Amino acid sequence: MGIPLSDETKKLVDQPNFAHLATLMPDGSPHSAPVWIARENDLLLICTEATSLKGKNTERDPSVAISILDFRDP
Repeated sequence: MGIPLSDETKKLVDQPNFAHLATLMPDGSPHSAPVWIARENDLLLICTEATSLKGKNTERDPSVAISILDFRDP
């Protein structure tokens, strides 16, 4: 179960900003990659292929972190 997105987060997601998705490799080390994101209400949508490293890591271990860079005010 997720948590509701704040209005500030919704604004960041709704604008054309880059995000970075951090996942865990099989050995526990982090893997971070830029991704496009979108949302449906309070659900974040990550644009990636299931066969990508990000997709495989997330399938194996759903522990992730996301950072969003505000393009207008980095």
